[in-house]
Amino acid sequence: MGFHRTRFAGLSVAIGAIAVGVVAAPAGADGNGYTLQMSAASNPPVGQPFVITASGVSPPAGGVVYLDIYEIPASVTTTCPAGYLDAGQLAGGSGGTDVAFYDRETTDAAGNFSMQVAFTPKNPGGYLFCGYTDDEATDTLAQATLLENAISPGTGGGGGGGQGQGAVKPANTAKPRVTRSGSELRCIRGSWANAPSHFAYHWVVGGKIKAGATSSRLTVTHGLHGHKVQCGVKASNAAGSSSALSASFKVH
Repeated sequence: MGFHRTRFAGLSVAIGAIAVGVVAAPAGADGNGYTLQMSAASNPPVGQPFVITASGVSPPAGGVVYLDIYEIPASVTTTCPAGYLDAGQLAGGSGGTDVAFYDRETTDAAGNFSMQVAFTPKNPGGYLFCGYTDDEATDTLAQATLLENAISPGTGGGGGGGQGQGAVKPANTAKPRVTRSGSELRCIRGSWANAPSHFAYHWVVGGKIKAGATSSRLTVTHGLHGHKVQCGVKASNAAGSSSALSASFKVH
């Protein structure tokens, strides 16, 4: 499949559930060979993890490509923003969340990729999952939209399969890491077992927590040059939370 299986330790039941009631989003393409599509089980129950599969093509000649997915309440908008930067701002200001941020993972020389992302709905209702691929120079290479309706447990639907996954607090299986894209540092949150439903971020500069820096991205300013920077990730679910800190990244 082209994704690191350690990202989804403890999620074999949830992954198996996507065989029934799959909702597929239309593929998005920019006309230059980049494509993206997303699919997932329909009507996921609140409090139980379900899996979004994102796949497509990112031509290897394009350099490093990233996948971003944001959850936005359908009551806020019926259309995903054109770019991931606007989607991130809209999600953060509307009660949505940053669902995923990963490096590209190709499966062949043509640049085909497939990734799976676990997400646990907190409240019933309709949600847009806005997916994007981007690289170091371009805001958005391809975009796809997935509409889901989270339901209260016990009311039926095609999600299922994730019962009991939140009984153990998250455990980190691969540490977060810091990458740089132009004038922006990005925190790749690593791999987590036991179906986290929420991730929180903080940044450490020169051994001290940077006040107000709680996003998965940090703008590189003149004051950061020459300093060692780390990002911290706190993963939570109904059973509790765990934290992990990246290795140091020196800003030049």
